[in-house]
Amino acid sequence: MATTACSTSDRSSSGGGGAGKAPGVTDTTIKVGGVNTKTTTFGFSQAGVDIGFKARIERANAEGGVNGRTIKFVGIEDDNGDQAKSLAATRKLVEQEQVFAVAPVESIAFGGGGFLKQNNVPYLGWGYLPDFCDNPIAFGFNGCLAPKPGSGATAGTAPYNALDQALGGAQGKTVAIIGADDPASKAVIELGRTSATKQGFTVTLADASLPQQQVPTDWSPYVRKILGSNNGKAPDVVVSMTNAPFNTGLFSALKASGYKGTLMESISYRDSLLQNPQTRDAYQGVLISAQIEPLLAVTMGARQMKADLEKVAGPDFAWTQDMAIGYATADVFLAILKAAGRDLTRDGFVKAAQGLRIESPIGGEISFPEGHAGTNSCASLVRVEGTRFLPVASLLCGPTFQV
Repeated sequence: MATTACSTSDRSSSGGGGAGKAPGVTDTTIKVGGVNTKTTTFGFSQAGVDIGFKARIERANAEGGVNGRTIKFVGIEDDNGDQAKSLAATRKLVEQEQVFAVAPVESIAFGGGGFLKQNNVPYLGWGYLPDFCDNPIAFGFNGCLAPKPGSGATAGTAPYNALDQALGGAQGKTVAIIGADDPASKAVIELGRTSATKQGFTVTLADASLPQQQVPTDWSPYVRKILGSNNGKAPDVVVSMTNAPFNTGLFSALKASGYKGTLMESISYRDSLLQNPQTRDAYQGVLISAQIEPLLAVTMGARQMKADLEKVAGPDFAWTQDMAIGYATADVFLAILKAAGRDLTRDGFVKAAQGLRIESPIGGEISFPEGHAGTNSCASLVRVEGTRFLPVASLLCGPTFQV
């Protein structure tokens, strides 16, 4: 891979560990740090991804590291959901911390992708932003979730494959999808329409009309649109592609209108969701899809993750799905590092990933270069019951299709 004249790709520097070694690499350690939307001014948070990443890395270190080196995780930089801050955080990790790679990346406004690509610095995380697609140095733990149509791009039927299983079949069932009026949300909603249809559902509504940040005070226009979308009748399933503050209002309004169908969302699988009584009431019975194995799933992978998290965060840690995202990202990072061998460079890391098939017990199977063009289409479902998230479907990987 060619790099620009200003690239920090594999040259020696003050943090690099000596001549001939990549930045962030010494004879005994590999330095890595991430970018995360941990806090925002509007209450949204993806906190916990660093804890999950650290938990998996600490187990790897305890087992001897990778190819004779342990991983030095310097933590995450909080970008506050701001693209300019995200770029500044990324530059700090590369230029000041001298990390070998940037991981985990979980940000709603990641602004560092262009800088990392220019400087040939690999990055890994949750690939729901376009920067993770069609980009050989970016590795989503479950692939690229925002593929560009054409050029072999693929998408999957997840989470509708898991919903199909939970409902006992998709045929004859109708789905309304709603989300925010912004480009990223519109793309996800349109992809959701295709995925649901491929799985056998009939999509009655794919609507991106919710405000981006300001939660509506009057939900009646949205409720009327949803409940009349099925030829004047209510759909069997309502899927919201937005976050908990919006969903609390939407789900409450739908229930107050008498809606008895299935409600589903895909963001808020975290213990803190159920601390607020109003939110907890609104979410009762709601299905939450996730792209990771649920914490309480009866699988060896889930049990191992829980044990590793307890070592880092204590036995009474407050769960977020972001912990599993960090954990699965570390699975991918460790697998590529192992394949890259002892003579570690950034170019070598990227090259080692090509043709590599990685099996994460938490994130499912992913391979590259396929993961640069599409997702592994894996999803699970939990249902909110009281103050708990009860597994409905363990991680299930469905078919993919060309987009």
